[in-house]
Amino acid sequence: MRYNQENKNQSTAIEESVKMYQKNLMDDMNLTLRLSYLHNTHVTKPIEWVERLLIFEAPISKLDWVIYPQDAIIDMVFVSKLALFHSQIRIVRSYRKGNSLFYVGEVVSPIVKKQQREYFRLDVTFDVKFQLLPAEENEEIDFLELPYEKGICVNISTGGMCLNTNLQLKSSQNIMLEFYFVNMEFNLKGKILGLGEMNGAGYYSHRVQFQNLDIADTNLLTRLIFEKQRSLLKKIN
Repeated sequence: MRYNQENKNQSTAIEESVKMYQKNLMDDMNLTLRLSYLHNTHVTKPIEWVERLLIFEAPISKLDWVIYPQDAIIDMVFVSKLALFHSQIRIVRSYRKGNSLFYVGEVVSPIVKKQQREYFRLDVTFDVKFQLLPAEENEEIDFLELPYEKGICVNISTGGMCLNTNLQLKSSQNIMLEFYFVNMEFNLKGKILGLGEMNGAGYYSHRVQFQNLDIADTNLLTRLIFEKQRSLLKKIN
C-alpha cells in the first residue's frame, strides 16, 4: 500500500513539473536536450511534447544515429535561455520518418530547475590580462601606470571566474580583468575570494567575483556563456 502511494506521489510530482515548465521550454526556439547514457553525452532537439511523452531527434555521433535500447533510462538536461532543467526519460520506442530517426521518451522523474543562467559555470580556458588595483578604493587610479599580469581562466559564469596565475593573490584583492570571450572584449573589475591555492599544474588558482556588472554586460556574458556551451556540446557528437 505504501509502495503504491509513493508511486502515486511520484507520478503527481512528474505531471505537475511538466505542467509548470513544458510551455516555457518549448517556446524557446534554441532549446536543446543534453542526453547522457552509459557515460556518453549527446545533444539533440525536441520535436514535440505531449503530457509526459517527449519526441526528439536521434542524436548523431560519428556520422551515424545514436541508438538507445527500448526501456533505457536516459539522464536528460533541458538547456534553455532561462536555466538548466534536469529530468530522466524512458525510451518508449523509436521510429523512422524519411531519412531521420526519432525517439519517443516518457518523462519518468520530476523536472527540476538546476541553475539559473547567471550562476551556470562553464569549463573553458582562455587567456586573461589583469592589473592589481590599490587597496584604497577612494584612491585615484591611473591604469596606464599599472603593470599587466597574465593569467588563464579555467571556468566562467556571469558571477565570476576561476583564474590561474603565477602569482599568489590575497583574499579581497581587487583586480581589473581584460579578456576576449567568444570574440567579444570584456573589461571587468573583480575581487579575489580567498587566498590563491597551488594546483597540480603549478599555478595558483583563485576564485574571482565580478564587481559592479551593468545590465548590458550581464546579459551579454550570460548569452555568450550559453552559446559557448552549445558549441562545445555539439563538438562532442
